[in-house]
Amino acid sequence: MEVPVNSEQLRTLMDWIAGEYLGSSTYKEADLNTQLGQVADDYALLRRILVDFGYFTRDPHTSLYVRTV
Repeated sequence: MEVPVNSEQLRTLMDWIAGEYLGSSTYKEADLNTQLGQVADDYALLRRILVDFGYFTRDPHTSLYVRTV
């Protein structure tokens, strides 16, 4: 699947990923990459968008991603 460029479609996808698809509230970067790679080839882009949109935060010291919503 390609990551949508339409902002409404992108927000819908991010809502689904953060709200329903990802079951855990904390992920190591490699584990998050694996999960997001099942949704789209560009898992790094999805990961960055999840952080940019405020769904997750990233601890720069541990590379842990924590759900915020």
